[in-house]
Amino acid sequence: MTGLQTGLLQATYATATADAVAAFVAARYDLPGPLECILLQRGFNDSFAVRTADQTRYVLRMSGRRRRGDADVDSETRFLAVRQSSTRRRMRERRA
Repeated sequence: MTGLQTGLLQATYATATADAVAAFVAARYDLPGPLECILLQRGFNDSFAVRTADQTRYVLRMSGRRRRGDADVDSETRFLAVRQSSTRRRMRERRA
């Protein structure tokens, strides 16, 4: 039966639960658990805050597969690496 025949709506977009994201991260990354996870923003990309048992914080951004997916991910990852590097440099300069 299709969604229309059962009276249910068919979805083209869904948001993962915070618990599912925490389990996904825990299974793929060597982080001290248990992990806390909350949805920060839902939209074109869903952003989740992940906190480890030692209080280290991460942000995980999830998006659907898009036409320029791999190229976009690569350029955004490079941008974040440059931004992180400049932020760390500014922090060191402030401490000096």
